[in-house]
Amino acid sequence: MELLDSPNSLEDLEQLLPNRIGVMLLKPDSLREGVGQQILEFIKQGLPPEAKLGGTFKIDSISSESIPKIYPALNPVCYPTVAWYLSSGPSLMTVYTGDGTVNLEQEMIRLKGKRMLDWTDEELDGIKDIRRGIRYMIPVPGMKEAFVPILEQIKDSRRHPEKPFWLGDHLYQTYCQNLVHSPEGARETIAMLELLPENQMVQALGEDLYAMVQMYKELAIHQSP
Repeated sequence: MELLDSPNSLEDLEQLLPNRIGVMLLKPDSLREGVGQQILEFIKQGLPPEAKLGGTFKIDSISSESIPKIYPALNPVCYPTVAWYLSSGPSLMTVYTGDGTVNLEQEMIRLKGKRMLDWTDEELDGIKDIRRGIRYMIPVPGMKEAFVPILEQIKDSRRHPEKPFWLGDHLYQTYCQNLVHSPEGARETIAMLELLPENQMVQALGEDLYAMVQMYKELAIHQSP
């Protein structure tokens, strides 16, 4: 893999930053249900040795203004529910950095695991290996009953694909409680990092990577329509 030690364009940085930075957000339910430390250890053990921990930081609350940046593919109809959920308690953000020989973004996505909608029928029935991803821990013991109707609706949608799949507000509030989130792409990664105060971002990334993030932001502003 060719490493870009001196990126000078937005395209260079979009290639480089996902290789060099891995971010995982531990959402409020992961802390509320007492599995935060287990998740952090799973990430530590699952990443390659090239990944170095930049830091793990507490985020007291995530504002509604951040939701479209963190979840750019999310249907705007869902913004209020996700904003409610992410402001319902503290989260943790853990940041790893590397030398670019391993794509840390993809490593974090692998460790996150599949969303529930993409589970196999056997996984929906509880036959799953939590070593394959954090989200296979869902539902955690304290949430099992709450997730039963969601699992049933997913299975029913597969039996009747002609019916539109929609959980409704109450069940969607539960579905949102999926423990973790990791970004895809440089823009989402930076949006996540901007949840941190500047001094913590510098601590997590180191001065060189922090400077690259600032360069990306400047170049993105100039290239915006």
